This record gives sequence, structure tokens and C-alpha cells, in this order.
Amino acid sequence: MNKNFTILHVSNGVELGQNCINGTKLVQFALYDINHSTWIKSINVDDTYALHRACSSYKPLKEVIYCIIDEKGLKAFGKKNEIGITPSRYLKENPYADLSEIEIVRDYFSKKLNF
Repeated sequence: MNKNFTILHVSNGVELGQNCINGTKLVQFALYDINHSTWIKSINVDDTYALHRACSSYKPLKEVIYCIIDEKGLKAFGKKNEIGITPSRYLKENPYADLSEIEIVRDYFSKKLNF
């Protein structure tokens, strides 16, 4: 078990046993009730975490991220989830992301300002 495990991305329909995250930082710092799996389910469907999901998804798309930023504003990049991770960190640590936050911000502003 990796005790430093802090990021979890699971596709819909996947069921995890409780023991796979026991004793990890993911549980230690999260508002998580070990007897219920509602926390994991809610982070996958809660609109509050839309940018987190987009930035940690397999090959994040600018278009998806732009839609979320249009709705929530650029400040959404700094919004922490319950374990203190921002969408920026997800994007930086995502090995499948071929775009950076600064690239998204530049493109976003250039489109908004019609450059």
C-alpha cells in the first residue's frame, strides 16, 4: 500500500474495496466516513469538483476546461478539494495532460479579448 496516496481517479461504475485506501493520506485528510463510500461517489459527481475531474481525467481537453472556467471563473483553478488539492496540481501531476494551466489561461483570455 502507498501511504502517500492522495489522488484518486476512478471511472463511473468501478467499485473499490475499503481496504484499498485505508491508512493513506487520501483518507487521513479527507472528510470521509470509512463506513460509507458516499465521499468517493460525491467527488466524482459533485459539480463543485468539475474542474478537478477535468484536470485529472485521461487526456484533459481544453474545451471541457474552458466550459467549466466560463461558469466558475479562473479562481476555480485555486479551489481546493477536501484533501487540499487544487485542479492546478491535478493538471501538473497528470501524466496524460499535454497542456498546462498557463497555456489554458492565455488561450482563455485571448479568446475572451478576441485576439
